[in-house]
Amino acid sequence: ARVLRNCGSSVHLHSSFPISSPKGASQGAGGLWMPFHCEDGNTDRWARTTLLKYLTMIEDEEPLGKHIELMQATIYKNLPSPTQNDTSSYTNPTSTVPTWATLNPELNFQSLGMSQLIWQSSALGLHVPEGLRGCYTDAWMFKTPIVDTLEYLKEMEEMCVDNGVEVNDNITYPTPSSVISAASSLGCGYVVNCTGLGSSTLLSDHSVVPARGVLHYYTRPPSFKTCIIVDDGPEGTESHPK
Repeated sequence: ARVLRNCGSSVHLHSSFPISSPKGASQGAGGLWMPFHCEDGNTDRWARTTLLKYLTMIEDEEPLGKHIELMQATIYKNLPSPTQNDTSSYTNPTSTVPTWATLNPELNFQSLGMSQLIWQSSALGLHVPEGLRGCYTDAWMFKTPIVDTLEYLKEMEEMCVDNGVEVNDNITYPTPSSVISAASSLGCGYVVNCTGLGSSTLLSDHSVVPARGVLHYYTRPPSFKTCIIVDDGPEGTESHPK
């Protein structure tokens, strides 16, 4: 909507709920830059473009850049075998390094054994939770942008409105023909479909199904300055400071 408006087009942004509503995209997925469970061949290209944009927004102190924080991230990898007990002395990482690890030198990506991670975290003043020290054989450590999704989207919507975008966040279209009819009545020549999960109803695409975890909100302690992700095991867990 912002790009089209900046190009001089008249834009109407319609949604069934506010753009910053928790009903929208997962705040975890939206806030984390790192490619996650995406097998598309274009993923690394998309990831590189997004990463460079975030880094530029922070460096140039753009208005939306204040909602992006560059911080250390740790992803715990590889559960030990049943015969392995304490893994805190492990030095050799065994997990496969992801292709996105080399997209930008600012990531400073490292694949570490658990003992290396504990030492490195201590040197950086970071905390390795006691419950994870002996439970995983190795980890990935890197710098990553973390986006405060709700605040980012709120300000983006305000920028759209200030620039003349007409926003209606309390309207639902049950069929493609109803969308076309509404667009025609507004004098719109094009429709940009960004419905996400709404495609399941709008276009009868039943392969689109909701999937998200449980979100818990906590007051962020001043000393909490790392993003933690437990990637392996029966249930993944993420901690994103915002």
